[in-house]
Amino acid sequence: STASAVFIIRGDGKELFRSAPLRAGVRESLSVDVSDVKDLELLTEGGGGDSNGSWAIWADPKIRR
Repeated sequence: STASAVFIIRGDGKELFRSAPLRAGVRESLSVDVSDVKDLELLTEGGGGDSNGSWAIWADPKIRR
């Protein structure tokens, strides 16, 4: 598949993180400071390619304050 996804973390309406387009099977670990965030969003967008029927999964997210 040529599909890819972009993972985005938004806190209180501000973008805190945006991944590069990731293809199937690619993993990325990250750490983002959310200590003062009240409204946290984990989002995905299509990253290009044929995304018909594709899934993007936030695997095992953890929040530590």
